[in-house]
Amino acid sequence: MPSRTLRLPAASSRAFTTPLYRSSIKTSFSSPSTLLARSFSALSIAPRTRPLMPSQACSSVTSITSITPTQRLQQPFSTSAALQGYRRRMDTYSPSRRVQKRRHGYLARLKTKAGRNILKRRQLKGKRFLSW
Repeated sequence: MPSRTLRLPAASSRAFTTPLYRSSIKTSFSSPSTLLARSFSALSIAPRTRPLMPSQACSSVTSITSITPTQRLQQPFSTSAALQGYRRRMDTYSPSRRVQKRRHGYLARLKTKAGRNILKRRQLKGKRFLSW
């Protein structure tokens, strides 16, 4: 019965025309063993972990259930609410007079130095309405 082994194509000895890449290509594919290592390196994306023994599985379950509230706050970013799902953002244009007065109204102008300068300028010009 023929053996089922993976046969790799021989490393290409074709030289590229760009001199910058010539040395790096020849060194990286110089032997089939490096070619094999590079082609399977992308397959090992998942982190390697040891399999749990039955006694270890029971202890890990009890440790998961006995998490304190302070440990819950120290969760990694990958489990945070930012990656949980889509949340509607209120950045689309939906005009309202309440928001307009909050941002550009008389009281909002009084709070900042730049706003007070705007009110002063409009008063000097003789504007009837200083702001919203």
